Amino acid sequence: ISKALLELETNDPRAVMGTPDNLKLRSCMTLFEAAAEDSTVFSQVLEKYYHGRRDRETLRMLESQLQQSEN
Repeated sequence: ISKALLELETNDPRAVMGTPDNLKLRSCMTLFEAAAEDSTVFSQVLEKYYHGRRDRETLRMLESQLQQSEN
């Protein structure tokens, strides 16, 4: 689905997914980018649809999990 999103002409996630799925897309792409060995396609989706802005709440949860695993 990520590659298909990149092939679309629009860069409006609401036009593609509707609400609230446009928010879920940003969160998922942020998570997948952090987890994937090759995160290129996820980074490209974030660039195209969200001007490169990652989902703050997802990043916060990832950081929290990382801190818990270090303790």
